[in-house]
Amino acid sequence: MQLTKICTKCGKVFPATKDHFHAAKLGKYGLTAICKGCSAKYKKDYRRKNKERISEQNRQYYMENREHCLTVRGIWRKRNPEYFKEWYERNKDYSAQYDKYYRKQNGHRIRDRQSNWYHRNKDRIIRMRAQYKKENRFKVRTWENKRRTMKAALPCDLTPEDWVEIKASFGYKCAYCGRKKSLTQDHFVPLSKGGAFTKDNIIPACLSCNCSKHDKDFNEWYPNHKHYSRAREDKILDHLGHK
Repeated sequence: MQLTKICTKCGKVFPATKDHFHAAKLGKYGLTAICKGCSAKYKKDYRRKNKERISEQNRQYYMENREHCLTVRGIWRKRNPEYFKEWYERNKDYSAQYDKYYRKQNGHRIRDRQSNWYHRNKDRIIRMRAQYKKENRFKVRTWENKRRTMKAALPCDLTPEDWVEIKASFGYKCAYCGRKKSLTQDHFVPLSKGGAFTKDNIIPACLSCNCSKHDKDFNEWYPNHKHYSRAREDKILDHLGHK
């Protein structure tokens, strides 16, 4: 015969099992006096009425036991990676809204925390940035060109595929001197004079020629360049569609 137990809160009769009651050593049959449904409702009402006090207690505990909390949280995250992926997929909109709200309310705290972290790890960050720039020179130069072009409110739609095509059309050589060296992206019409970061304004140039040209006008600079070539000039103008 199955044992039953009456919930002292709602008065309903349930089987005396842990499916309906929480465990309690001193309770009848080793179970609590109220059922799980009433227990959940009571906890919800209690938290709603004491929200500020509970939040303050949690905040205080976290401040006093920060290292322990972070360690436990990190261990749990490693053991349950799928939980976070599924939760994020279900709550993308909520996450975005909450992040925006949190940053708005705690902007000064976030900036202070980031600033403190940067100063504590300044040497390591500088080494990492230098190493990344050394290993990804092309990416860094492309980002810098895009940033400068967008800042000037000019068209900016050159893709990696476009850049490969441009270099191939010049035989992977500098368009100005004809030498096969490491190539950079040179604005035919300088950025300072309204030149966009687009396929019809980017020329492959070695670093030496790019620095020499700087923001000079092509028609004034190139005829006086020590590696000037009429054939290369015609090739450049023909490639860009200039007469």
